[in-house]
Amino acid sequence: KVRISPIHGKVHYLLCDPTGACATIEYLGGKLVSHSGDSLETPNLTNSPYSQSMTFLKKQKDFGGKSTKPTASEESLDRFVRISRSIRDFKPSTKDPVKYSFAALDNVRMKTSLWQIIYESAQKRVHFRFAGEKTHSTIDLKNLNFKCDAKLLAMDLNGELTGEKRKFVSYNGKLNYSLLKSSLSKLKSDAFNEQVIQGLAAFPDATS
Repeated sequence: KVRISPIHGKVHYLLCDPTGACATIEYLGGKLVSHSGDSLETPNLTNSPYSQSMTFLKKQKDFGGKSTKPTASEESLDRFVRISRSIRDFKPSTKDPVKYSFAALDNVRMKTSLWQIIYESAQKRVHFRFAGEKTHSTIDLKNLNFKCDAKLLAMDLNGELTGEKRKFVSYNGKLNYSLLKSSLSKLKSDAFNEQVIQGLAAFPDATS
């Protein structure tokens, strides 16, 4: 019932729920393509379609294929192989899942990567850091009020790891405008003129 309309770049999604069930959502050739359950052989995505990534993965010797070529580049398919290995080799009883996940993200990090985010869906926790940082921030969703009449909060993720800027503050339209102005202007697209940015920034207030 929900369709995602692309605004600028082509994107695809990996969704997971607190039970550990995951699904890919992709729009290919004008059609919705999804993988879940048995068709989701490894729950991860890089920047290539899932089926293309799986075809490449199965060519690797340690995944049943014959290829022994290095997969150490920043190319999407190589990164898919490396993160698949990390998922396969994870042993919950012997490894800290958050520490292990950040190490896995470091292993597939691109030079242009800005953020590393880990979602512990069952525990309802989110961990995040700037790529390259050694420490991270954590948001415990169980401590937040999600009721419709709750006070709206926002966080400046570009702030320092310690200090007021990484704490929740009261939401206001100026914060949203500042974020959209900074983000959309980098796309250098005529579609995001000042009038459009102002309209987008005001949307949450118009629908609350």
